[in-house]
Amino acid sequence: MALITFKFPFTLNFPFTYQASFWLRVALCLVGVYISIAADAQSGFKVQGMVADSVKGDILELATIQLKSPGAATAEYVQLSGLDGSFLFDRVKAGSYELTISTVGYKTNTTVLAVSHDVDLGKIRMAANTHSLKEAVVTAEKPVITKTSEKTVFNVAQSPTHQTGTAEDALRNMPGVSVDRNGNISMVGKQGVKVLVDGKPSVLAESNLQAFLKSIPANTIESIELITNPSARYDANGNAGIINIKLKKGKRDGLNGSVAVNAGYPDRAGTNVVINYRKNKWNLFGNYSLDYVDIGHEFIDKRDITVRDTVTHYNMYNPSKEKNLNNTLKAGFDFFANDKNTFTYTVSAGHSLSRWASTANAQNLDASTSLLNTFISDALNKSTNVSVTNDLNYLKKYDSTERELMIDLSHTYVYSHSDNQLNSIGYDAAGVEQPAQNLTRNMIPTNKINNVVFQLNYAEPLKRAGHKLETGLKNETTINQNTYNVSDRMNGIYTPNLLLSNGFQYLENIAAFYMIYSGAYKEFLTYSGGIRSEHTFINSNTNNVARNYLSFFPSGTVATALSKTQNLSLSYSRRVRRPSFQQINNTVTYFDQYSTWQGNPYLTPSFSNIVSLSYDIRYKKNMFSFSSENTFTDGEFSESSSIDSNRIARGGIRNGGSSVIIAGSFYAKLEPVKWWSVQMNHLVAWERFGYKQDVNTGPITGSYYNLWMSMDFKFWKNTIFNMNGWYNTGDLFPQGKSKAVGVMNASLKKDFLKDKFSVSLLFQNIANTMKFQWYVNNTNLHTNGSWQNYNRALILTLTYRFGGSQTVKHKDIEENSRLSGGGGKGK
Repeated sequence: MALITFKFPFTLNFPFTYQASFWLRVALCLVGVYISIAADAQSGFKVQGMVADSVKGDILELATIQLKSPGAATAEYVQLSGLDGSFLFDRVKAGSYELTISTVGYKTNTTVLAVSHDVDLGKIRMAANTHSLKEAVVTAEKPVITKTSEKTVFNVAQSPTHQTGTAEDALRNMPGVSVDRNGNISMVGKQGVKVLVDGKPSVLAESNLQAFLKSIPANTIESIELITNPSARYDANGNAGIINIKLKKGKRDGLNGSVAVNAGYPDRAGTNVVINYRKNKWNLFGNYSLDYVDIGHEFIDKRDITVRDTVTHYNMYNPSKEKNLNNTLKAGFDFFANDKNTFTYTVSAGHSLSRWASTANAQNLDASTSLLNTFISDALNKSTNVSVTNDLNYLKKYDSTERELMIDLSHTYVYSHSDNQLNSIGYDAAGVEQPAQNLTRNMIPTNKINNVVFQLNYAEPLKRAGHKLETGLKNETTINQNTYNVSDRMNGIYTPNLLLSNGFQYLENIAAFYMIYSGAYKEFLTYSGGIRSEHTFINSNTNNVARNYLSFFPSGTVATALSKTQNLSLSYSRRVRRPSFQQINNTVTYFDQYSTWQGNPYLTPSFSNIVSLSYDIRYKKNMFSFSSENTFTDGEFSESSSIDSNRIARGGIRNGGSSVIIAGSFYAKLEPVKWWSVQMNHLVAWERFGYKQDVNTGPITGSYYNLWMSMDFKFWKNTIFNMNGWYNTGDLFPQGKSKAVGVMNASLKKDFLKDKFSVSLLFQNIANTMKFQWYVNNTNLHTNGSWQNYNRALILTLTYRFGGSQTVKHKDIEENSRLSGGGGKGK
């Protein structure tokens, strides 16, 4: 079996070989697919022509051309005329058709055709509609939440509450989503979320999710999509599903944009500039944001510890202050070579500085809660994160909007550096310093990541109306170089701690291939089925990390329209949660003398099967949705804590037992009167986490309830007053349970100067209730902990929009929507 050796333009301290036979099988399979597609595409005849004005002879762009059988309800072939007015159907079956051409401001033109050979209709002249309006402007406000059987979309740009804050704040206010104090995201009670930006994986999100979420200002986000049961066109990684953050990008002709500034009490400010220039074949876009926040936290940890049959106690109170300064930039261009070929280049960059300072007071108590000793620990953590992504995309559309080819190549570089200082002083029960128990330590981690992704996706409508074949491949390579230098002060001199210091090098390559077949039966039933294969190769200079395995991920959906207002769908998918490099890096991090966290190089992937059922009904402007989301997981990732013989709590992640989550939700969108609209989501889930030695003492079973609600009140010339909030009774995890928490926000928004200037006032976390509480119950450890965000704030935002409102004359591409982790348009 042949071996290929890959060499990189920098030094790695481990050999890397790859078996070529897998790639050969993938290549042969892909070639076979494309040969069959090409053979199918060559059958049929061409029907072509050009659309023009009947008087002036000017070409007409983006006219809708339809070919359908006489008397048929739907067209078999549809496309838009190009920038030169031309159209071409290149594989029309023989038969009789009605050719219908329509465009704004012109009378519809219908011609009867008999297709038995190639047909060239030449220039088709359209007569102007003398009764048409000279100008028509239609405006519509999107609701904050848009829900379908396939995904939930949170239209952040439409929410007055989210003109400030970060992506982390926005996610916390989404139905069915929770974000814990460490930035970990749960969807429908499940962790293991794959985060995308404009349909693509984010390297910073993979390496440091919390820093990533805080680096994106909420006012740069257009919408956030929640996809709980993704199809085979998406990356299989993410047991809980996919979150796609779509950033703002201008689409209108001419020069357009907006400028926004915000300031709040206490201590927050920001600005955001969006600009877009579109003319002829070019579209230039840019988006820059600067965001600053100073926020307080409070962490309380109370432990009951059993060592050698003796119970002792450890209590800690740890207030802290966090400052973050984030800069983000996104810029690029679209080049429309013609209506069928589009090139897009995008560069994205981010730079963030953070400073975290805390002073912890910890006490050790004996069994009778008498004081044994005290530790006062000052910690100062300063970090820098830099990321740069270059992306080149090509979109090719053929004879219809359903047949297309997309190729994408991107490279991302991430650099992060932290300087963490810990100075802990020990005192006895009488308050006398005990130098032997003091600890002064510097911890300096530096991380460099290079990520290269190549994707190719192809969609082909089949001869049978409503049927389509999609296929694609993806190769993603991530190279991570991490150094962790630790030094301790002894006798006034800092000395390297060689036991804790290390260098971790990690390479991951994932090669994926997918196929999806979708079809329809008459007009009331649609279905799709797909299979995705992913080959994972991992190597490292750390023992037990290497992996080399092939996995398959089937998926399928059946949907039926019970009536014009009622839909029912059933979906299935298999998913995986792969360990991140931090989770398997066996570096030991000390938070104080009695609290550590360590990666687990033995952590293995966790696989899930997800079954979803959804029923939607619409009545006038109202909508109701009932859904059930059921997940069955083996080897659940479990955040676990244990106590060693020295009473030190050692945290980390292990593979737990199997888990089951049965969840049901009810969503309603109501408009009782014109000036009042309500959206709400109720979620109830039953959870069971199985027993696993060294993780928990036995199976844990329970349920929880989550409520999300948003209400808009309109008055005084479209002034909007919004109230929104969420409440969670607390959910389970393999070692314990979280407690109830909830938040209420209110905002007021008013537009002026013909909607070009708007003023928003936000009162965030009105009752200051964002306090996360939990307990852990393990063999030798019982913990009650809490973490409170002091993020109650009053924030004023001013936004000015400039530019015209000309109609877009070019066919937009939905940026990267078909690149969601390996192809296909996100459902």
